[in-house]
Amino acid sequence: MDLLSDARAAVDAAQSDPREALRLATAVLDHAADTAGAGTGPTSTAGRDTAGPAPIGPPAVAAATAHWAIGLARRELGDLGTAETSLRQAVDLASAAGATALVASVRSSLALVRTYQGAPEDGLAELDLAEPHLDGPELARARMQRGLILQRLGRLDEALERYAAALPVLEQAGDRLAEVRLRVNRGVALVYRNELPAADLDLVRARELAIGLGQGLQVAACSHNLGFLYGRHGDVPRSLGWFDRAQQEYTDAGAGGGATAVLLADRAEVLSGAGLVDEALAVSREALARLSDGGNDVEIAEAQLTLARNARSAGARAEGAELARRAATSFALLGRDSWVAHARWIEADCTAVDGADGLPATVDATVVAAAGIADLAGALDRAGWAADAVSALLLAAGTARSAGDITVADGYLERAAAARTDAAAATRITGWYAEARRRLHLGDRSGAARAARDGLRTVTAVRSTLVAGDLRAHVSLLGQQLADLLVALALRHGGPEEVFRAAETWRAASLLAPVRPPADPELARRLAALRAAVAELRPDAPAAAVAVQRQEREIRDLVRSTPATPAARTAGTGDAGSVDPAAVRDALGERILLEWVQHDGRLHLLQIAAGRTHLAAVGHVAEIRELVADLRFQLHRLARGVGSERSLAAAEAGLDRSARLLSGLLLGPAAADLPASSAVPLPGYCVPLPPGGELVLIPTGDLHGVPWAALPWLRERSHVVAPSARTWVAAASRHGRPGRGGRTVLVAGPDLPGAPDEIGDISGLLPDAVVLAGADAGVGAVLEAIGDRRTTVVHVAAHGTFRTDNPLFSALQLADGPLTVYDLQALERVPPVLVLAACDTAGVAVRPGDEPEGLATALLSAGAGTVIAPSVPVPDDATALLMPALHRHLAAGADPARALRLARTQSGDGGPRELAARSSFVALGG
Repeated sequence: MDLLSDARAAVDAAQSDPREALRLATAVLDHAADTAGAGTGPTSTAGRDTAGPAPIGPPAVAAATAHWAIGLARRELGDLGTAETSLRQAVDLASAAGATALVASVRSSLALVRTYQGAPEDGLAELDLAEPHLDGPELARARMQRGLILQRLGRLDEALERYAAALPVLEQAGDRLAEVRLRVNRGVALVYRNELPAADLDLVRARELAIGLGQGLQVAACSHNLGFLYGRHGDVPRSLGWFDRAQQEYTDAGAGGGATAVLLADRAEVLSGAGLVDEALAVSREALARLSDGGNDVEIAEAQLTLARNARSAGARAEGAELARRAATSFALLGRDSWVAHARWIEADCTAVDGADGLPATVDATVVAAAGIADLAGALDRAGWAADAVSALLLAAGTARSAGDITVADGYLERAAAARTDAAAATRITGWYAEARRRLHLGDRSGAARAARDGLRTVTAVRSTLVAGDLRAHVSLLGQQLADLLVALALRHGGPEEVFRAAETWRAASLLAPVRPPADPELARRLAALRAAVAELRPDAPAAAVAVQRQEREIRDLVRSTPATPAARTAGTGDAGSVDPAAVRDALGERILLEWVQHDGRLHLLQIAAGRTHLAAVGHVAEIRELVADLRFQLHRLARGVGSERSLAAAEAGLDRSARLLSGLLLGPAAADLPASSAVPLPGYCVPLPPGGELVLIPTGDLHGVPWAALPWLRERSHVVAPSARTWVAAASRHGRPGRGGRTVLVAGPDLPGAPDEIGDISGLLPDAVVLAGADAGVGAVLEAIGDRRTTVVHVAAHGTFRTDNPLFSALQLADGPLTVYDLQALERVPPVLVLAACDTAGVAVRPGDEPEGLATALLSAGAGTVIAPSVPVPDDATALLMPALHRHLAAGADPARALRLARTQSGDGGPRELAARSSFVALGG
């Protein structure tokens, strides 16, 4: 056995297959001990790589090399303590054997371990000892290690100098593995320098080399860092796609938990940047928990900082501040000054409050002065955190203005506004906000509005790159400050029409230019697998629930990582806020539009009626939120119909009370006690609502959850609810008169006792209707019927579920499993009218920018004219009584909103369950 050759093979294998390296190195140590007659020590990997007598003599160099291999392998597996022990044993053995060059090479590896352990100065000292004894490729590798340590200390220019000196030597020597590592490290440094094209070249080349070398861990590291690069650039689909690939590659290569935990932390950063703050918070918590069980000090501190940032974004300011303080302490002990600055900035951000003129300010300017925050901004910019640097300048400006230093504040804003030309979209958006604030402080209101709209165009461009509905909805968070600024300007200085334009600029923007995912057999396969997994769900089969969660996660990640096609990107980059009030007035005709706008905790009512736009302040958001919740609760009680006559009467009285109080907050006090048939006077200069007028309702925030038909002033009025005036105009132009021509498709889902009778009664009115029931009512057949150009009306009687945790998995339960929003988003065509007689199918989760996510809104985005559905659970039997009347009026030519109103008012009083059904259905769209 050639011990030295085998030991060198273990060194070569340490990065690509650390466990194989441990096996080879342990075998070398066993043979070396036998050859030297040093007795038999432990032969298992766990024992031999941590201790045991070492031979002195010819086998010593082989034993030292084997310990070197063990140290490298343990480093790759995240076991830094054992790695250090093994490397120091290698140094001792090689020194005793007089192998000076080997000692130097091992010290070079030890330098990196000490850095990972939080002692970068020790690492540099090890390199100081090693480099005089190295030359050629070995010296180049040591310089590369020095570059990495300098990089981790935030000394990027020095690090790049070392990489530039080392790379030609490694290329000439043909040391491809070292070249891979250098390019990966340099690529990350270039990302922090915001030199993204150069970083991309390094990482792509490194990945090509690593694949050729069969270095699985390095391939995964390249994919990981390409995800990091695209995340910094704001390309969320590509970032998440590379992260998904890296996750699989780390798994295939047998990587330790540290690598995948760091990957999770980086994913959390991208999710947060995309507006998915709750998910980002959960992912960053998981990352820190994993690293705390086995990560190194550097990674743990970085994960703490990621969690601190995400806690701040999710509103957990106290937790974020404490985590940032702990991270700052760790970074100070590690000698990472730039990261200390980053942690201190996040701590300051966690303590910020609304200060002067809408800018953030620190709680106590005597503790964190504006100049100190500005200094942090400079440090952040030098270290590559450009977006944070701009945000820090905004905080410095707000703090300065709160202290009365107006000139200083404006200087900070000017510096921040320069970022609007940055390569990263998120940084540009913050730069535009700074520019808008700067212009506003100069008294240039029109310039401030232009800057805000320019920033929103940047967000629109980002949205155009996204296919996933949740990403498209959440990305509006990036533009929320700009949109709020436009509304504030209009409310303070403009008239009703200016407020309408400002409110519509950002409302439900993701629904205006829907991007359908390209036809993807893999997505279809996974959706089918999800349906199969759901079919296995039983209370006594917990493994089935785990399988469903896995399938859902895979579907979500697949769609998120799908980039939009070039054509879709072009279609989705229209002008932000291109609303034409005249076009809305023309589309309304004799209808009256009511749109609610919330700002600074207050609701404002916009009314467009008789060619005029009016504005009035109405209720407070906090009061409305409580009443909406109570209204829904009382409807739940009535829908169940369980309890004594007295308790059900109390529920009905509670429903009426909350409905009247809510009406007063939405329309003004005069609306609270009027009978349903009366004209409704409105506050300010708004015109009264006539008794029979048709209404278009545009809600905001919690109002998306209102069961509108429960409000007295709407019970006898035709009304349609839309996410925005622009989406209403688009939907109204599509639906036409569904009763005239075309076919109706009726679907009966499984396990719903009233569905067969409901579908039977409707088909009796419509003998030519296509009926899908039993096994025929599967997802494929229903999607085909919905997409058929001959279909004008689809009615589905089935169980429905609304998922608050992930609205895109809200579903209709069909014969072979759930039909989800993901299924609907792939449709190229939907009929003008859809009736979803299924619980909660009008339910939505509302994201920043009044972006609603749910089944009904997915159908509107896909092109439906009107969706009739309940916003709360509904009783099966009472629904079955209401639906035939709806279809009778549709068939007679009534538009959907009027048909629903006629069905509601002509269905009689009935009992509590009938009241719940009448009050729960809403016409959405146009």
